[in-house]
Amino acid sequence: MSEIRLKTTVLELLESAREAEMGVVNDLSDAERNTAGTPEQWSATDLVAHIATAKERLVRAMRAAATGEMPSLEHDEQHEYAAHQRDTWAEVRAAAERAHTSLVEQVAALDDAALIDERHRAWTHGESLVAQSLTHGLWHPCGHLMEFARARGDTSGVDRVRRVLVEATRRIEGLPALRDDAITLYNMACGEAQADQADWALELLGDALRRDPALAENAKDDPDLAALRDTPAFRALVVGA
Repeated sequence: MSEIRLKTTVLELLESAREAEMGVVNDLSDAERNTAGTPEQWSATDLVAHIATAKERLVRAMRAAATGEMPSLEHDEQHEYAAHQRDTWAEVRAAAERAHTSLVEQVAALDDAALIDERHRAWTHGESLVAQSLTHGLWHPCGHLMEFARARGDTSGVDRVRRVLVEATRRIEGLPALRDDAITLYNMACGEAQADQADWALELLGDALRRDPALAENAKDDPDLAALRDTPAFRALVVGA
């Protein structure tokens, strides 16, 4: 069997997440694209801007790290929301395309060793750079897209995102550099929960919490894990962690 290259898989997963995003937003009506949102209830424009902003934040940090700086991923979500609240749909769509392209270019410029280089953990909250790339470019957008599609009753959009999440989990299973990473396991659990694969989600969540018990606090209120919250197995994992 040929060796599975980490970077190649990550780039393919980033592309699949972007395709899912485009599939969901392309199905929107003009009215939905131009409806204003609020901080409590995001519009389609707010959603796409939020996904793009997260990718841009990681790209800036990766560029800074490449020059020897110590970047930060800290941000103020309310400030970011306000900064894009008046953006048009066309502006947001263009920003989303630029953000995706920039993230892909940054990942493509690295080799597998750089993606798992321990030195990056000083500014990535202790996570590998590859885990952060997938968080910002796959798990984070797919989580919001799934929630958005479900709220609209968009079954085709839900199915589209579900397929991406399930495929991502299956492919990551073959990557040792990610399979033992706590935050990746946690994100995989969130993806499986949203894809209605409760048993597998609980197993992944258990693996994640054994590696990093601190994640239990986040799991208690994580909307991506809502499908698991009322199960005895979830309560045993989170309360007992």
